[in-house]
Amino acid sequence: MENRLEKSSVRFNSSLATNSQLRMKIDHLRQEKAVFEGIHKKLQKELLSCKRNIGEVIEASTQGYDSRDEAQTKLLSLKEKADKEVAQYEMEVKELQRQIDYDRKLRDFMNRKNQERAEAHMEIEARKMRKEVEKTSTRERTVLSYEQAFEKIKKATGITDIDQLVSKFIDVEDQNFALFNFVNELNAEIETVRDKISQVTEEIEKFKGQGVEMEEKRRAILRDLEAELARVEEEAGEFERRFKTSTATVEQLLTGVDSVFTKTGCDSSAITSLLGGHSGVTETTILQYLGVVEQKTNELLQLQAFIKAKESGDPEQ
Repeated sequence: MENRLEKSSVRFNSSLATNSQLRMKIDHLRQEKAVFEGIHKKLQKELLSCKRNIGEVIEASTQGYDSRDEAQTKLLSLKEKADKEVAQYEMEVKELQRQIDYDRKLRDFMNRKNQERAEAHMEIEARKMRKEVEKTSTRERTVLSYEQAFEKIKKATGITDIDQLVSKFIDVEDQNFALFNFVNELNAEIETVRDKISQVTEEIEKFKGQGVEMEEKRRAILRDLEAELARVEEEAGEFERRFKTSTATVEQLLTGVDSVFTKTGCDSSAITSLLGGHSGVTETTILQYLGVVEQKTNELLQLQAFIKAKESGDPEQ
């Protein structure tokens, strides 16, 4: 009998020591769990922030692509419009040049005929002075020469009146001068349009270069964010694994405390009443259950001491 009591005493002492260790371990696990939960929340925030930043960068990249495409379309449209204007100007210049060439030929013809007429007139005057006798024949030849020249001019211009022909010649000269000025203005406008086309082309090339640089920067930012996201996810995974391990340890403790509570014959109705009708060992009630087990252990130790003293015949007991 004494041997059985001794063994029971050893078991109870071991239970007390185990309960104390369990209390310390539970406190440690609770603290570690709180730390894990705090870190987990922080990592979740960082994870959401990284994902949000990546989404913003992707959205900004998409908007940048759209803006670049729109700008390139506008620039190409301007260049096409400028090319058409240059082609139109060049056609007008060619047409005006053709008309100027025609008028120049007409002017040369008129000048040549005027010169012939002047020479003929001078020849007549000289012949008058040299040969009075041949006055009639010379006059007839001059008139004939005039008539022949005038006939050629009529055929070339369709004008039958000499005064009208002179007036037409003056008008042609004025028109040629005006056309010459207009051609110069058109040439200046063409140069201006070509300069604009050159500027637009330079802007297109510059914009393309800026687009490449911006794209490289966006890709660098996206790579950094993806690396940060990978780091946060890896860290979160590690803490998740540690948290699961701690949770499993807590579950084992809960099962162990419940087993000790049952084996030591603790009164479950008392603790159920204390906990407001809730029963079962949980993370929030484990300390109360350990307290009941410790109290039950003390009672059993006192009972053991009483029985041992009684069997030994100690009068003081």
